[in-house]
Amino acid sequence: MKLLRKKIALITLITTFASLCMAQNDLPLNEIEVIKHFDARLIETQKVLASPRLPEADTSARIFQYQISIENPKFTYLPPQIRPLGLRPEAQPKSYRGFLRAGYGVPNAFLGDISYLIVNNNPLHLLVSGHHQSANNKKNNLQKFSDSGGVIAGNYFLSKTLAITGGLGYDYDRIHFYGLKEDDDTPYVDESRSYKTFTANVGIGNPERLNGDINYRASVDFYNHQDDLAAKETGISLLIQGEKWIAGKHLLALDINADLSTLKDSEQKQDLDNFFLHPSFSYRQRTFSVTGGVNFAAHQEDFFIFPALDVSVQLSGNRLVAFAEIDGDLTKNNFRSLSTYNPYIHQRIDEIRNTEHRDYFAGVKGSIGKLEYNAKAGISALKNLTLFEPDRFDYRKFQPLYDDGNIIKIEGEVRAEPIAQLQVGGSLAKMFYDLDVQETHWHLPGLQASVFSSFTSGNKKLQVNGTLFYENGVPYLNEDDEEDKLKGLFDVSLGADYYFTKNIGAFIQVNNLLGNKHQRWERYTVYGVNGVAGVLVRL
Repeated sequence: MKLLRKKIALITLITTFASLCMAQNDLPLNEIEVIKHFDARLIETQKVLASPRLPEADTSARIFQYQISIENPKFTYLPPQIRPLGLRPEAQPKSYRGFLRAGYGVPNAFLGDISYLIVNNNPLHLLVSGHHQSANNKKNNLQKFSDSGGVIAGNYFLSKTLAITGGLGYDYDRIHFYGLKEDDDTPYVDESRSYKTFTANVGIGNPERLNGDINYRASVDFYNHQDDLAAKETGISLLIQGEKWIAGKHLLALDINADLSTLKDSEQKQDLDNFFLHPSFSYRQRTFSVTGGVNFAAHQEDFFIFPALDVSVQLSGNRLVAFAEIDGDLTKNNFRSLSTYNPYIHQRIDEIRNTEHRDYFAGVKGSIGKLEYNAKAGISALKNLTLFEPDRFDYRKFQPLYDDGNIIKIEGEVRAEPIAQLQVGGSLAKMFYDLDVQETHWHLPGLQASVFSSFTSGNKKLQVNGTLFYENGVPYLNEDDEEDKLKGLFDVSLGADYYFTKNIGAFIQVNNLLGNKHQRWERYTVYGVNGVAGVLVRL
C-alpha cells in the first residue's frame, strides 16, 4: 500500500511539472532577464476636461477681484503608472475624492464649498460640486452680497478612441447698489440686483491617441445669463479641434469655432457673433521651438487676419530661455463678460462690441536651482478697449465706453522654494495707456504688484499662507466731469489650514488686515478687516 501511494504521488508530481512546462513553452530560451525595477510611462494623450468651460472675459487689462474668502483648493491626481505583476508598487501620496469647507466670519459672512468625484471601475466619471459665499456689513447700508451655485460634470468612456463629456452648471449672484452719495436716502427702487447664469455643454473626444497620432474634439457650449432688471443674454459656442502629431513632437492643429450671443433688454436686441478658423504648426527641437499660424476671424461683414507666432530658444539650457510672441484675437464685451468684470454695469447697455487686439511681446524665462522666473514686455494695439463711466441717469451704475489705442505692458513673475516646504514669490504688472480720444483709462488699473508665501509642515497637517497685494488707484470722472483718482489698494491677508486627523481639519482666513478703504469702482468701498473660519473635511 505504501509503495502504491508513493507511485501515485510521483506520477502526480511529474504531471504537474509537465503542465507547467507546457504553459510556458512560448518563453524564449536563454533570453530571460530579471528586472528589479520597471517604470513604464504612458505616452502623452489629450486630456478630457470634466468641468464646463466659461467664455473668456475681456483680458485687455487684468484686475484684482476683492473677495472675503480664499479660493477652493483644486484636486490633483497623479498620472497612472504601469508595473509588472509581482512587484510591490511604490507608495503613492493619499488622494481624496470628497472635500468640504464650511465656515462663518465677519462681517456676518458665510462660506461653504463641497465637491465629490465619483470614479469607479465603470466608464462613467462624475464630479459634483457646490459653493456659497455671502457677507453683510450692517454698518454700511446695503453693503452685502451672496453668491451660490453648483456644477455637475462627467465623462463617459465608450472606448479608447471615444469619450463623451458633458456638464450642467448654475450660479446665483446677488449684489446691492450701496454706492450712494452722502446726502442720498436710497432714492431708487432697485436697491439690489440678481444675476442668474445657467450653463450646459456636451462634447466628444478621444481619451487616447488614434492610429496615426491623431487627436480630435468637438463640443457645444450653451449659456443663459440674465438679471432681475429685464436684461437677458443667451449664447452658444460650437468648437471643432483636430491635432496630428508628427515624429512624436511636432504638432499640426486646426481649430474651428462659432461663438454666437444675443442680448435682449427692455429697449433693444443686440447680437454679437464671431467666427474663427485657426490653423497652426509647432516645430520642436531640444533647444528651441517655433509655433506659427494664422487666426482668421469674422464678425458681421468684417474680416480679420491675426498672425500668430511663438518662438522659444534656450540660451543656457533651462536656466535662460528667450521667447517672443505675436498674437491677436477678437474678445467679446457682451453682457455676461461685462457684468462679471463690473457687477454694477447698467442693465440696459448702450452698445456691446468686440475688442480687437494685436499683441507683440518678448521676454526671458527659466529656472536657476529652486528659483523660477518669467519676465516680458511688449505692446498691445487695441480697437474698442472697454473703459467705464458712470451712467448719465443713475450714477450708481456704469456704462461701457470704448476707445482705440495702445497699451505698453511690463510684466514679471518669480517663484522660489528657499527651504523645504516653503514657497515664496511675487508678480508685477505695469501698464502705460495711450488712447486716441479719452483723456485716460477710466476705471482700469495701471499698476498691480503682489508678494506671497506658503509653508507646509513636513507631516502635511499644517499649511500657512500670506499675501500682500497692491493696486494703484484707478482714474475716474468725478461729478464735475473732471479727471480724478481713487485711492489705491494695499491689502495684507493671512490664512492657515490644519488637519487634526487625516480627514478632519480647520481653517482661518483674514483679509485686509490694514483696513484699507479702497474703491475699485467709484463710491463702492471694499470691506474693511474681514475674515472667515471653519471646518475642513476630506474623504
